[in-house]
Amino acid sequence: MRVKVKDLNVVFDGASILSNLNLTVCEGEAVLVTGPSGSGKTTLLRTILGIVPNVISGSVRGFIEPEPCIIRSKAYYVPQEPWFSVITPYVWSEIMSFTPSQLGLGDVEDMLSAWGMSGYAFRTTYTLSAGELQRLALMVAMLSRKEVVLLDEPASHLDSRNAEKVVRTVNALRDSGVAVIIVDHDVKAWMGLVDKAYVLRNGTLDEDITSYYKEFDKLVSELSKPRTQGDTALEVRVTKYRPPGSRKIVLEDVEFTVRRGEVVLVKGPSGSGKTTLLRLLATSVKEPVPGIKANVTGRLIYVPDNPLLYFTEPIVAKEVGEGGIEKLREFGITGREFTPITRLSTGERRRVAVASAIVRGASIVVMDEPTVGLDIISKVRVLKAIVKAAEDGAAFVIASHDPLVERIANKVVNIHG
Repeated sequence: MRVKVKDLNVVFDGASILSNLNLTVCEGEAVLVTGPSGSGKTTLLRTILGIVPNVISGSVRGFIEPEPCIIRSKAYYVPQEPWFSVITPYVWSEIMSFTPSQLGLGDVEDMLSAWGMSGYAFRTTYTLSAGELQRLALMVAMLSRKEVVLLDEPASHLDSRNAEKVVRTVNALRDSGVAVIIVDHDVKAWMGLVDKAYVLRNGTLDEDITSYYKEFDKLVSELSKPRTQGDTALEVRVTKYRPPGSRKIVLEDVEFTVRRGEVVLVKGPSGSGKTTLLRLLATSVKEPVPGIKANVTGRLIYVPDNPLLYFTEPIVAKEVGEGGIEKLREFGITGREFTPITRLSTGERRRVAVASAIVRGASIVVMDEPTVGLDIISKVRVLKAIVKAAEDGAAFVIASHDPLVERIANKVVNIHG
């Protein structure tokens, strides 16, 4: 199926998001759309599918061929937020419910094994990590036999090995005649594969990607580690942790300390237990957890990989407080102070969550994938703000696959699962 977008305009609450945008994707073509966080990339995908304006209200003008309802019936959409990609309660049911061929449990196990998820067939989907959910969504997309596949940051929560597998999967989809639209900030991962690449800015698509990225090396070179450390703020020791009702040991023999002014990176393959460790740290502050000991000096704040689970206020200004408005400007977010958080893009929500955590002045900030969904400029801004907060005395524990986070880390804790 060919998808054609002509003179597309989308307006939310009086603000123009897309302006006279044109895009054509043919059968067997893969197209990449990149651009700043909040520029409208996800809105473009949702409008092509008719989610905007039928589910998310907004003003839409222009032409989409075929009609969005027809595209939606023949398309598979992998959203940026992996927790929104599943509907059924079990891994096996998710795969079998959205694939037209008659698969047996043996076929499901073979597919899971190929993606490094052997033995996951009867896992409940709500217990999966973000990276595991992304892999599950890609499996279903591959098996769905849809004519169009829309991918929004499909490898953002994955380690490099699994991210390469995503690229190979998209290549196989394209070779089978599927039209693929990819939204991603990682341009280098896709440039050898895609037929066309665009930057979305000022509401329209620009083919000049080179000029958009020409300053990136300079920006990255400005990142550095915090220089001054103080007393110990957090001591962590995990002897052996097995989730309630599970026979599998998720974490074992993990031990590290974090000092004030220090950034500690928790690193490991997707599904290795990084998110579990961070959640346990946040939980153990309030109540004992068997198998884990955490000595905390001061107040701890936890920012999960899904920022919607962090927020306590409906409006941006209330969430960050008076002192956070300037931090938002540092992060490139202006004019959004009175916007409902649910109306922000995923990248904007993540930046608001980081800003909120920093300005609240906790002694220890625990963050899960704080740079996911951010363009390189926003990433550097956020990471510089973390370094500054560390040099002001805060301690950070960050779980991430992002190599840029390692540039600011004083210490790396490797978890192998």
